Amino acid sequence: MKYYKNKYSFEKMCQILKVDRSSYYKWLKKGKSKRQLYNEELLVLIRQEYIKSGCLYGSPRITAVLKKNNVACSRPRVEGGYKSRVEGKREIFEYIV
Repeated sequence: MKYYKNKYSFEKMCQILKVDRSSYYKWLKKGKSKRQLYNEELLVLIRQEYIKSGCLYGSPRITAVLKKNNVACSRPRVEGGYKSRVEGKREIFEYIV
């Protein structure tokens, strides 16, 4: 809605999206969830391990290292942080290094 605020009226966007204005403002004030915070921390750890490995480890090895360090995670979850979807293809973060 922020993106289109100059193009459309706020009331019209709420009406089209079937969202109460009060609900939208409540959502804006709400902080990040515990899961979002944990995912951000996990992503930092994944990137650190990836760099430590000389950019060689994949998600299975990174998962094993994190589990040895008592970090609760699964391989699919690590893979989700390790890779990103770009134009329908899965690619390794290139900006890590």
